[in-house]
Amino acid sequence: MELWSLYDGIGMVTLTFGHIEPNDPHYSQLLLVNALIAALIGTVFFILQGVGLYCMAKKRGIGRRALAFVPFANILLMGRLAGEVTFFGHKIKRAGLFAMIAQILVTVLAFSYIASDIYLHHSGCIRYETADDALEQLRALWNGGTRFDRIIYNYYYDVVYLVEMIFGLAFEIMMFVLLIGLFKKYNPEGYMWMAIVTLLIPISRCVLVFVLRNRKAVDYGAYMRAKREAYMHRNQPHYGPNGGYGSPYGGYGPQGYGQNHGQNYGGQNAPSGQPQEPFSEFSSDKKSDDPFGEFSADSTGEKDGNSDGFFD
Repeated sequence: MELWSLYDGIGMVTLTFGHIEPNDPHYSQLLLVNALIAALIGTVFFILQGVGLYCMAKKRGIGRRALAFVPFANILLMGRLAGEVTFFGHKIKRAGLFAMIAQILVTVLAFSYIASDIYLHHSGCIRYETADDALEQLRALWNGGTRFDRIIYNYYYDVVYLVEMIFGLAFEIMMFVLLIGLFKKYNPEGYMWMAIVTLLIPISRCVLVFVLRNRKAVDYGAYMRAKREAYMHRNQPHYGPNGGYGSPYGGYGPQGYGQNHGQNYGGQNAPSGQPQEPFSEFSSDKKSDDPFGEFSADSTGEKDGNSDGFFD
């Protein structure tokens, strides 16, 4: 999907600012240059993503991390890093596998589309005329050729483009779900906006994965429980002098409901001194500069839910 997006975007730029018209005999050479530029840019982003995935896998102690630099297989590794993901309440254990299959189909279709585009223009089978539709400047028309060329022309325009769009949409949805799971572990505060950015600009995921490469994986469930506990602890005074209704630190009555908030539910005094750190149950003894280190999925013994031994 990213390859096709790059090719199409670069083609729009060269068509707008270039000096070669679509009916020019050398237009096919321009399309070939567009394809090479798209491949080069895509390779740079692919390497960025590979470095990010490799570093994440290394910090987690996941095996076969060299797959981060293998096309298609890197999506499997991304799925291993994301663990079990949820989509509309349904748990998906093999999101990486499904996304990889969709990516293979989309890439094959994109390559065939680009190759057909270059071939037909090189063979002179396509000409252009000004379109009447205001949304379209030029309209491609059949300009004659062999029967084989005609089959490619019909297949290229009427089938491949449509199928590529359908599978491309399915792939983007799968990647969106997979990246939500990944970003939840490495940026729980802003995982949703990151996932939305990748949905709008698919290739941006390579940059985001690279940026997050040095973060520790977070047990998202433990992280959210700790945040709720911290919120309740911080807002406890607002429940009233004796804890009040709904406060976890006190309530009504002499035995646990009415005592001062320095007492526990049995009426016994709570330990004096500084209040207990609500995040301490998830923290490790060793201090870390990572703001999410205390919720590390590795330190809390989190199970990813989709480990089949392949990466162990």
